[in-house]
Amino acid sequence: MVKVSVVVLAYGRDRFVMDAVKSVLYQNLPRDKYEVIVVTNLASVEKMVGGLVDRVVRHNDVRDGYAKGVEASNGELVAFLDDDDMFINTKLEHVIEVFDKDKSLGFYHHNVVFIDEQGNVFDEVPRYWRTKVFNERVYARTLEEKERLVEYLITKVREVRNDLRDPFYWLGFNSSSIVVRRDLVVNYLDVLSRMYIAQDNLHLAEALLSDYAVMHTPIPLTLYRLHNVGKASFGGVDKGMKQWNDMQV
Repeated sequence: MVKVSVVVLAYGRDRFVMDAVKSVLYQNLPRDKYEVIVVTNLASVEKMVGGLVDRVVRHNDVRDGYAKGVEASNGELVAFLDDDDMFINTKLEHVIEVFDKDKSLGFYHHNVVFIDEQGNVFDEVPRYWRTKVFNERVYARTLEEKERLVEYLITKVREVRNDLRDPFYWLGFNSSSIVVRRDLVVNYLDVLSRMYIAQDNLHLAEALLSDYAVMHTPIPLTLYRLHNVGKASFGGVDKGMKQWNDMQV
């Protein structure tokens, strides 16, 4: 039985996608326990990963990529991966252990290690990105616990970035470090299909509004690449408009 579906989104860029896909294929977890789905608008990506992954979904709308990947998935859990990031090889094995121990858990997030374009680890993380690392374990299940959690996370964001009009948008979560129960995200596929760049915030909101628990651990299980190569789905001169769209959704 497939336990985890990994959805890799490669939109408008193919420079790093093989690094991302190989990081999933070389997991410690037995291959029959997970599947790999690549969603892309590029024929070059389809050619590179074809035969290596379980499914390639060709899709041209930047807003709907992750939703299409979830639709094509079969796992109990869904893990997301942007094309320029990579999983550490123990990630999926660890994730299954966490969810198996806590059947009430619906949303799991972990820390990252920042790397540059060549894959080298940064000695010092730029201030702009420091909200992506939260070095405390947090857990919330009841509505009251979740309300306190959001207030606490916003306070922590403001300690790093006091210039933000909407700190919820910068809570520190990112898609490549999120794993959710599939039945939870399926309930929000219509909303997910209309989001540009804040899918990570949406998954957190899904869990906060559900009966499922949410958890963050400070364990780094993703390599998060900072670079200026190409235009990813979140880039370009219209980034501000995409952010506005996402907040309205």
